[in-house]
Amino acid sequence: MNYTIFLGGVSTLTSTIYKNFNGKSEQVAKVKHVTTARPTNYFWIGWYNDKIQVGLSNIVSKNVIMEYTDPCPFRIRYVAVSRVTHPHWWIYQGVEYKEDTSCKVTHCDSCKRYTLRTQCPAFVMNMSIEVNSEDECYSRCYKNEECEAFHYDNTAHVCRLFTDEVDPDGEIISPIFRKLP
Repeated sequence: MNYTIFLGGVSTLTSTIYKNFNGKSEQVAKVKHVTTARPTNYFWIGWYNDKIQVGLSNIVSKNVIMEYTDPCPFRIRYVAVSRVTHPHWWIYQGVEYKEDTSCKVTHCDSCKRYTLRTQCPAFVMNMSIEVNSEDECYSRCYKNEECEAFHYDNTAHVCRLFTDEVDPDGEIISPIFRKLP
């Protein structure tokens, strides 16, 4: 699972954001713009609170040209950079954002580290266990290093724990609690 950002793709006039998972690539944002002919073009890429933003500036958050808010975001673990021509890069450490701990979940302590998501792909199930409450299901996920998401079936009292690996043949369960990226 990853995001791909193309800056100045079609004759340097188009930039796009793609979301890639399960061997499929979905264009989620596109903008037409004109880059300058200067030898140095500044841009920034930022992600915070499920939103990816791209801007043409040497100052983060200035001149946003494209953004995408993912209803089921992936955790960003690394960044890779490449360019076809003029392969000179200056990469600066960016701004560190403060984590937003607000949550709209009203009955579960999981809102401190997990958030309720819809429109997620099917994830690989780590385990399915019988528990008495959603809070107990959250606790099982929190204590399991491989658990990235959980779903509690309050009728059957079953807790399903999931990894962040997409299962192309798996059952899509929605809504699902996912770890905050």
